[in-house]
Amino acid sequence: MRNLPLAVAVVLFSTSTAFLVAKDSREYKGKDGTRVVILPIRKWTRDSAYKSYESRVEFYSPQHEMLCALDYSSEDSEHGFGIVKAAWTPDNNYFVFSLTSSGGHQS
Repeated sequence: MRNLPLAVAVVLFSTSTAFLVAKDSREYKGKDGTRVVILPIRKWTRDSAYKSYESRVEFYSPQHEMLCALDYSSEDSEHGFGIVKAAWTPDNNYFVFSLTSSGGHQS
């Protein structure tokens, strides 16, 4: 039992990339009870500390069922997108957001 923390550390550091969902997620509630959650995805690699975040967007019904999700993360943390600004339109019919590149070269 004394070696359990060491075993966990070995497993974490033996993988090339670990994915963590940051605690600083943002939630946007619609007037009808629908909500959108934006989760910044941070990736850690053996070569460096946390890289810049990319985003995942989850859409929920008023009954708290996930309707769909959009994942803008990439394998190397350099070819994905992060959400910069987001909001419901004034009539609450649409949820709009803007993206920024997480780095690397985009075509």
